[in-house]
Amino acid sequence: MVITKTVNYVTLYDNYVTMLAAVRVKFMYQILPTQITITMKNLQSILLVENDEDDQFFFKEALRTIKNTNLYNIANNGKEALTILKSAITLPDIIFMDINMPVMDGLQCLEEIVKTPELKNIPVVMLSDSLAEKKTAQLRGAKAFIHKPMDGQELHDQIEEMVNLDFISDSAKAAQTFSDRYSPPSRFTFLR
Repeated sequence: MVITKTVNYVTLYDNYVTMLAAVRVKFMYQILPTQITITMKNLQSILLVENDEDDQFFFKEALRTIKNTNLYNIANNGKEALTILKSAITLPDIIFMDINMPVMDGLQCLEEIVKTPELKNIPVVMLSDSLAEKKTAQLRGAKAFIHKPMDGQELHDQIEEMVNLDFISDSAKAAQTFSDRYSPPSRFTFLR
């Protein structure tokens, strides 16, 4: 079997050593290492297309604490994103893209991604502080929409939800993000 995904070998090794220690203690060395199978969740590589440096910083901070993710690259506009994608040997698993950017905006870039056979299957999650472009983004091929939150924890939760979403089997859940009634995940429940 050939693995083409980026793997964090340090984490893999640490998990393997911890597992071996637990197996040795539990079974008193009765299981050979060749009998152990390691199952590892795929590492999700993410391309961020965002021109605002503050938003880039907050995105990176939120992503830093989400397991099984890797920041593939950052592009400052749609044109730069297309250059990165078209010259890449390995493509990202998911693209988070701002709508309002100079040079080439997110909606124009999205159109190009959807038209390009090698890129069209990469889920694109549109980011915006304006809700006006939600339906336009969906019609042009975006898989989900995140309204840029003001709170770091809310941003973290929304990114984490998108990263862990299977855009094929959970397409209805992803499509809910375009609804006016969509409420992003929250860690808090308020009692009235």
